[in-house]
Amino acid sequence: MVGKILKNPVTILIAVVLGILFGFYEKNIALSWGIIGDVYLNLFQMTVIPILVTSIVASLAMLMKDANARSHITKILLAFMLMLMATAVFGTLAGVLSRPGKDLGEQTTAVLDQIIKVLVKTNMDLGETIDVIGDWFKLHFVLNKGMGAYGYSDTPVL
Repeated sequence: MVGKILKNPVTILIAVVLGILFGFYEKNIALSWGIIGDVYLNLFQMTVIPILVTSIVASLAMLMKDANARSHITKILLAFMLMLMATAVFGTLAGVLSRPGKDLGEQTTAVLDQIIKVLVKTNMDLGETIDVIGDWFKLHFVLNKGMGAYGYSDTPVL
């Protein structure tokens, strides 16, 4: 009986509306309970994604047993991989050729520079290294002495 009530779309709609109202009028309590929602969503992701991947792989394995379906699936996967590669090449070429941001004004560039500096200062420790792509591309936080934004300086700058 309770299961039918909880699965009823009207019950779900009422719960959503009550949740929104509770969030608006009792913001502090709702924020303190936010960890419960975060834990629920993380547990949901931990269970649903593996189940989906497993079911997709199992379905493909079953289809690969049929010779007729195998040829179709192989063609589909090949087309998918080719289109994925073509998209990557096209996106890279478009970025290299169009050079987005090349016409940004000096003030805009200075603002972006400051935003990046604030993000680095607030999210990284001095000397910290973040491996972005293995040993090939890393972010390393150092302070440099030398030329500042508008001239020479003896104070450390990012």
